[in-house]
Amino acid sequence: TAESTLVLDSSPGRITNSSGTGSHIGGFPFATSEEPAAPATYEVLLGRGGAGWGAVGLATSPTGGLFASGGAWVLVHSGQDQYEIYANGFSQIASGAVPNLNPDFNFVRLEYVQGTNRLSVAINGTTVLTSHLLSFSPAFSNASIHLASPAGGDTAGDQGVRNLRINGAPYHLFLDGFETSDMSRWSVSDP
Repeated sequence: TAESTLVLDSSPGRITNSSGTGSHIGGFPFATSEEPAAPATYEVLLGRGGAGWGAVGLATSPTGGLFASGGAWVLVHSGQDQYEIYANGFSQIASGAVPNLNPDFNFVRLEYVQGTNRLSVAINGTTVLTSHLLSFSPAFSNASIHLASPAGGDTAGDQGVRNLRINGAPYHLFLDGFETSDMSRWSVSDP
């Protein structure tokens, strides 16, 4: 459901901005688990190209932009080497220097547990937000990408993400033993 300004670029294997100015937005359908204690995760390598910023997170709209429809999201500034974490649109809940800064791509991981309504965030393997209780009850429907290029700043393809991994909670298959007549055997497997 990406807008036309967010481009899946197969040659370097990443999603990029198509022009040097403005917002570039897209989202993937996402649903939190019916299992309340299981975490949903969003992992991505977020690029630092150009002078703008890149953001990823869980949102209520695929193309509305994270400032308006972001439920829980992380923004990394390209030139300032800073991160910001937001919830419920544009309400900042944390910020700081990007830990273990990489000049090209930085690994961002969001974890949301619906049953406790808590958000955790790690950047480059360092936890920067631990089990933060959100002050609202989000209705996530999309995992979103929002890339921004300032006017007169970046060029097409400067901002980008790659290696997206979006996971809802694992589902379980209960084996009850009916087929083998062994009613004392129960097992759980994660396919």
